[in-house]
Amino acid sequence: MSRSGGRIPMDPFLYQPHPASLRQYAEWFRAVYPKEAKEEDEADRAAEKEAGKRTRDGIRALWEKYKKQHAAGQVCIVAFLFSLFVILCGVFFFILASDIIRPP
Repeated sequence: MSRSGGRIPMDPFLYQPHPASLRQYAEWFRAVYPKEAKEEDEADRAAEKEAGKRTRDGIRALWEKYKKQHAAGQVCIVAFLFSLFVILCGVFFFILASDIIRPP
């Protein structure tokens, strides 16, 4: 159960601009995907029992994948904002140049 008092934790894909922590992601994953979370936990326990040490962490692997997706999304946002900035600068300088060049 999540620490938020029975409520479903916030979707980690909505955290902006920082990615969710492992604990936040795990709480959300267990609340939204209980069957998959149980399977991941059981697979972790089975791998640990077989090897005698912790060798697998399924939810952590999913969180790492989520962090990479989040970083890629942030790069796309920054690229979009930079492109918008370049376009606006071009428009501004075009207007500025056309005012300078225009005969009185």
